[in-house]
Amino acid sequence: MRVAILTVGISDIVGGATTHMETLRRQLEGAGHQARIFATQPQGSLEQGLALLQAGGNRDRYRVLVSQRIVRQLSGAVAAAGDFDLYHAHDLLAALAAPSGRPVVWTVHGPLFEEARMMGLATDTNAYGQFLKQAEQQAAGRAVQIICVDQGQRELLLGRCPDVAPKVSVIENAADFEPDSSVAEAAEPYLLCARRLVEKNGVEFAIRAAALVPDVRLKLAGDGVLRPSLERLAQELGVKDRVEFIGDVTDRREMLRLTQGAWAVLVPSVPAGGVVEATSISALEAMVLARPVIASDIGGLAELLEDGRTALLVPAGQSEALAAAIRRLQRDPALCKSLGEAAREVALTQYGLERWTRQILDVYRQALT
Repeated sequence: MRVAILTVGISDIVGGATTHMETLRRQLEGAGHQARIFATQPQGSLEQGLALLQAGGNRDRYRVLVSQRIVRQLSGAVAAAGDFDLYHAHDLLAALAAPSGRPVVWTVHGPLFEEARMMGLATDTNAYGQFLKQAEQQAAGRAVQIICVDQGQRELLLGRCPDVAPKVSVIENAADFEPDSSVAEAAEPYLLCARRLVEKNGVEFAIRAAALVPDVRLKLAGDGVLRPSLERLAQELGVKDRVEFIGDVTDRREMLRLTQGAWAVLVPSVPAGGVVEATSISALEAMVLARPVIASDIGGLAELLEDGRTALLVPAGQSEALAAAIRRLQRDPALCKSLGEAAREVALTQYGLERWTRQILDVYRQALT
């Protein structure tokens, strides 16, 4: 089977949809199929300037024009590469770029309209918001099968596109990390929070929790628009020397080293603008490596983790509860060990790569019949 994996953007940053697609490509090739990732190139300053000029300086209209241009660019690249048996889109605009009349599978990693609204780019009435809503209807109609990465994403999609329910499957993410015996124990114990620095990831509450636990060190792996304000927060709370902003991690082995070296992993996500955390790859990777996880009790995290057995779950947006969970693990090494071991067992049996690959291939077969 020849599979084209489509996305409007892929980066060299480890994590999220990028990791998902690279893992999918490797798994498909390992199963004897051919797979190729198609991604658009970032818009250059000249292209951006021309689009803004075409939009008459209107930023709202500009975002619509850029989105339409991205779809055309990706569609052209895919068409030039010849025919594939199946086209697997991993974001909303990519689903529109697949050739018409060909089998399309669309994986919903997150709600693009809500994410754009969270960033202040889309509303129910502006041009960009209307474009995204119409694009979602078109993508849902074009796809012969749809995969959602958790029940929450399925409910969001069916809330706007109820007629597509018969072709929607839920396949949670998988993690392909394995413990590396060459990774040495960290000289100084630390907590890891591997998240993009955007509102929905709740990194603010990890920093506030660190300020409430005087002897804890926190490493933040990720970058984003909130970095300046989060650095100011660490300074204001007096924890600048205990909170390390690593930035984006582009080497997969480095992310493995950071995760395996942590004594616990934080996933403090919060609802933001209608966006709720899906099945977190960061949490899954920690589980596979038997690192205890402290996470918010929301969305896909609540589906993935069981409080007191495979993780400690806390109310979203409550730094005091997060700090209390950190202290609890500090006082109880046996609990750290039992949570990590139970989480690894669940990750390997319920979220293993082989099972995940079989589920996706089953969806492909349905799409081709």
